[in-house]
Amino acid sequence: MMHNLFAARSSDGVEIFSGKEDYSEHEGFCGRPSAARVMSFSANGEYFAYCDENGVHVIHVETQTEKCLINRPRTVLIQFSPLGTHISLWEPYQVKAGEKEGVNNASIYESETGNELISFRRRERSGCEVYWTSDESLCARLHNSEVHFYTNNDFASPPKRLQIGRIEDFRITTKVRGDPMVSVYVPGQKGQPSFVRLFKYPNFRSEEVVGNRSFYKADKVDMLWNNRGSAVIIVTATDTSADSYYGESGLHFLSAKGDSCLISRDKNGPVYHVEWAPSDKEFCVVYGFMPAKVTIYNLKCDPIFDFGTGARNCAYYNPFGNILAICGFGNLKGDVEFWDVAQKKKINSTTFSDTTLFRWAPDGVHVITATCAPRLRVGNGFKVWNYNGNLIYEKSFKELWEVCWRPNKDFKVKPIQFVSTRPTASTSTTNGQAKVYVPPALRGRPQPTTPKVRDDYEPPSNVRNKTEESMSKSALKNRKKREAKRNRVNESNTEPSSAPRKTAAEVFDSSGDPEKDKKIRNLRKKLRQIENLKSLQTEGKKLELNQLEKIKSEADVVAELKALEI
Repeated sequence: MMHNLFAARSSDGVEIFSGKEDYSEHEGFCGRPSAARVMSFSANGEYFAYCDENGVHVIHVETQTEKCLINRPRTVLIQFSPLGTHISLWEPYQVKAGEKEGVNNASIYESETGNELISFRRRERSGCEVYWTSDESLCARLHNSEVHFYTNNDFASPPKRLQIGRIEDFRITTKVRGDPMVSVYVPGQKGQPSFVRLFKYPNFRSEEVVGNRSFYKADKVDMLWNNRGSAVIIVTATDTSADSYYGESGLHFLSAKGDSCLISRDKNGPVYHVEWAPSDKEFCVVYGFMPAKVTIYNLKCDPIFDFGTGARNCAYYNPFGNILAICGFGNLKGDVEFWDVAQKKKINSTTFSDTTLFRWAPDGVHVITATCAPRLRVGNGFKVWNYNGNLIYEKSFKELWEVCWRPNKDFKVKPIQFVSTRPTASTSTTNGQAKVYVPPALRGRPQPTTPKVRDDYEPPSNVRNKTEESMSKSALKNRKKREAKRNRVNESNTEPSSAPRKTAAEVFDSSGDPEKDKKIRNLRKKLRQIENLKSLQTEGKKLELNQLEKIKSEADVVAELKALEI
């Protein structure tokens, strides 16, 4: 029987918990009393590693045996390769007294033996990650302002390098079919915009750029590829802005075919969270000033469903992508909504108070919530729930720092079970209707039958069927602008009825004289402009004096055009 396993890192040490699928039994194993700095499972769930004052311990999960101990006691980042054969470590860079440069603070080792394969310096925490393709045939890392690529885990020397400006960050796709895509971020300098460019390995010449997206106002950039490697979402952010103390956010889309666009949002405000669906066919965005909006987009960046507004700042798909959890954590009270993605139907609503960590279990049914230090130092512990809001297991700690699930791809998707709506403890009902509090001064007067909701509250809606009444003011204004522009274009392309207008719409045949042809083209262009101005005048729009003078000159333009066409 398959079990959900998860590890907890606390002041008591490191412990891995296992149990049946219903969590009726639990037992801890691989418990270590020493406090750990960091821990991680390999992507295939075979290995588990953590770092304490003795170094980095690599443990085989099934046999509970320690494979190796790596002498890196200051490690704060642990990364396994996709197949678990290699482990990458990074520790803060330091220079000892009397030395000009510090020692190498980043290394790659063999997971089984702990043999070091390569070590190098990386001063900043950002950009220190090492990336592999899913079959580990290609490995890439950022070195200074270059991206170095290694094939078949041969780290003797990089056979391929990507050099394009001052690269600050990069990502590679993990797909195995075909050559992987590489996205690089180069910040702007001296008034030039920042940009993200796409390349297809190993074609890195300037004329071989697959896609490009440039933008201003970007102090931080995050590049989120979908699993298939067909598109990347670029999230930009500034530290501060003129409109908000929290800065300004941007959302851009760039496909592997080179198509790019700015992802439209119906509400102003920051972008809190972006999540790709496991199907790679859609993505979810949480954005806007509180109450925030949650919208699902397709690969054309068209919104397909709007979850309305509420107190939320993150959204997580379960491993199968059939359930979406919309959450409000951090400085919010912890409201969570579970939605059926296919039916766009709410499964359950609940509240996980004081939650600082939320993770889906590999079975797609259970979740773990935790209150961790240093964010909160009171009431530390974790709880295991199912998506129906039933508490399965919980444990308290003096200080809990981290909880993570062991990856497991052997689980199968299960049918969704919906929860019937039940009145909350704070809501009393009278004759089936909610009883609303009425101030003493208003008692005895006629009251509305339904409680008033916030003016900025928007209910969930299918965006494809959204009517004008349910659209926001900015979205409705933009829609009217597009329709007016479309109407003007259609009117200008309609065949005129009068003789001069018909002549202007006829196909232009060259006379053989370049100068004469140029004058004819200019006069025809002026006639088209006059037709557009007359259409605007008919609609009741007030024109400028120069525009009115242009309309009066129509007869002269027609006469001059006839003289040239003779």
